[in-house]
Amino acid sequence: MNLIELKKIAKQSSYRLKRDEYELTLLRDVGKGGVIVNKILIYLDKEKSLFINNIFCDEKDIQMIKAAVEFAETPIEDREEDRIIEITIDTKDKLLNDINRILNHVKDL
Repeated sequence: MNLIELKKIAKQSSYRLKRDEYELTLLRDVGKGGVIVNKILIYLDKEKSLFINNIFCDEKDIQMIKAAVEFAETPIEDREEDRIIEITIDTKDKLLNDINRILNHVKDL
């Protein structure tokens, strides 16, 4: 499972996602006023390693836990998708055409 798929499931399951250099944290408020928070922490530099602290689980939490386990089992190099940005400028100006050609080759901004 890649990160885009995990984010989609998180959104469907009412989880918010926080990411830093080493870990991905998924949080969901299940108590009134955010008193109870379910938490899933996935280590980005380790495979098959995660932390789950859920007090109460309903269908959304179970769906998120399954996705988190699948993501944690995914090899690290397969978790991210390459990002390619393509920009098209419709013009006859040579300078803008050169800029367009360069921008179309930019990856991982």
